[in-house]
Amino acid sequence: MLQTGKYIQLPGADTAAFEHALLRICLDSSIDVVIPLGTKEIDLLAATKQLFAEYGIAIWVPDAAYGAFDRLVNPERRLPLVVLNHGVAVAGELQEVQPDMLSPVMLSGVFAQPVPMDGLALCCIAD
Repeated sequence: MLQTGKYIQLPGADTAAFEHALLRICLDSSIDVVIPLGTKEIDLLAATKQLFAEYGIAIWVPDAAYGAFDRLVNPERRLPLVVLNHGVAVAGELQEVQPDMLSPVMLSGVFAQPVPMDGLALCCIAD
């Protein structure tokens, strides 16, 4: 897949200076949105969102100020996912959510609405 030129090999989240290596790749490849899916990637990039933003690159993870979200690791295929950018669904459908769930801080990232509907869970894959 890498030979097609449509994919970029990223360093592992456990490598030294992962965030800076990813920033360099984003700048070199004109990438303006990063949606981390690995549990380590989410934590590392959430802490460096501002650094990426200074270069015009958005990291789609919930703001740390919003608080902790339940994480759904390796969600089942049958579970519908929704990709949010500042609370707006850009892929998938957002089902009923309590009004306070999307404000005052808007959410970005990949989420699922587990059954029973008791809010949103941040989706990620195991590292």
